[in-house]
Amino acid sequence: MRDYAVARAVPDHAVRTEVVVVGNGPSALSLSQLLAGWEPSLAASPPPPGAHAHAHAHAHPDELLEARLRSAPPAQSLLEQDLRALAQGLEGRARTPLALLLDALERPGADAGLERPSLLRWRLRRERAVDHVVLGKGPPGGAWQTMDGSILTLSLASWMELPGLSFRAWESGAGDAGGGGGGGGGRGGGGGGGRVSAAAVARYYADYVAARGIARYIRSGCVVTAVRPLGDAEGLWLVEGYEEGAGGRRRRRRFCYATRHVVLATGAYDRPNALGVPGEALAHRDLRSLEAALDAVARQHSAAGTTPDPVLVVGAGLSAADAVIAARHRGFPVLHAFRRQVTQLELTQLPSSMYPEYHKVHQMMRDGGAGYPQYSALPETHLLALRPGYAWLSGPKSRFSKSSEHLSSADNSCAESETSINDGDWYSVSATAVLVGARPDLRYLKLPSGETNLLAIDPSRPVDPKTNPIDVDPVSYRVLNAPKGLYALGPLAGDTFVRFVLGGAVGVAAHIQKQR
Repeated sequence: MRDYAVARAVPDHAVRTEVVVVGNGPSALSLSQLLAGWEPSLAASPPPPGAHAHAHAHAHPDELLEARLRSAPPAQSLLEQDLRALAQGLEGRARTPLALLLDALERPGADAGLERPSLLRWRLRRERAVDHVVLGKGPPGGAWQTMDGSILTLSLASWMELPGLSFRAWESGAGDAGGGGGGGGGRGGGGGGGRVSAAAVARYYADYVAARGIARYIRSGCVVTAVRPLGDAEGLWLVEGYEEGAGGRRRRRRFCYATRHVVLATGAYDRPNALGVPGEALAHRDLRSLEAALDAVARQHSAAGTTPDPVLVVGAGLSAADAVIAARHRGFPVLHAFRRQVTQLELTQLPSSMYPEYHKVHQMMRDGGAGYPQYSALPETHLLALRPGYAWLSGPKSRFSKSSEHLSSADNSCAESETSINDGDWYSVSATAVLVGARPDLRYLKLPSGETNLLAIDPSRPVDPKTNPIDVDPVSYRVLNAPKGLYALGPLAGDTFVRFVLGGAVGVAAHIQKQR
């Protein structure tokens, strides 16, 4: 056991609270409103004429779920019911039955294209509120606050909603914190609203805090540096970090919380994956920084009346496709390098009718750019090195290639490790974006084992939301391979879509309430 992993005593300056939530994205906000006292119960809908009222209290399209709902008391909070029994046998795209259960209640028949009102009703029970704090690096909304605002969500607007505030009502300015299903307005749970911009989603999550009255629990601008078990009889955890001040580093204020319950909700995109090639620090790792750089380069070439070099985009996922779209929108030639064959690409799984922009990029990747003079696709290609203004690639040659001899005469500062590479071609580039996925950043978690991999379903591999999430109890979302009191929500627990995060939040809140 490593000495740093277990604290020895509660510092005098530590603030005690019942729950600390690390992260302030959709998962954290869903949990916060539950801990603040908002609790869901089953809504009894009026039966059709001549029918027995109890037999049609819920009328869920899933007959097996409907049968279980009939025996559940409609006025009782779900946090007080047997969630494991209610969720039994449910199947779908979420990892846990509880995530499927809450999605099925909030959006009955959504996957079948049905637009039915929520079967949940929300009531504020102030006497059940749990003292807690939500710590986030930026404004409420997590990663949604850092995304390029112009890109569209993959999910429908109604699937981006959090409990108690429908997206439609919020857009119309009629949203409130009422107890109706989905926030009032009788909104449909299935496909209403279409896709929306990331900017709109970010504003919605920021406004959600006020709509649900949870602002007093939210601390923004907070960087958590350590979460460690105290190892005492109380089962306490210490959560330490600092709050960024307006004056920068000199204005940082340290904080320390002592708590019995820590909820990890830091999402999946804090650490972009790296290729480990020379000069990789020159590459952009997110769409916003790439767009800012391209705008600056475009202004320079416009003033000089010259033509810019291509933009190199490395990667084959949706983020890389967004970068291709952004570069072409600004008039830059695009050099698109990816390791896989075209038939293996993620973009091929998206229906063209709903995602026309990604379908267009896939078409370009598939034909190699033959029909697009300003685009060149390089499948089965690897980035070998970067220098200012140049990129070294192995794989099929492109019309944008530049010989290594020309580069050496133009820039004799290439590192020895780069010049030893005898495979590939140099390309002149205006900018490079390496967008090959991301992973969670759990370096703040100081456990007795010393390795966060041990929390995953497969402890021999790093935590990955899609393929190897943290191993949690399917109902309480308690982390199984960790000291008591640690929970994981959202992508960390495998719930990678916003529509499924409510299940985990309900599970955590119910488990904490039962221990009070």
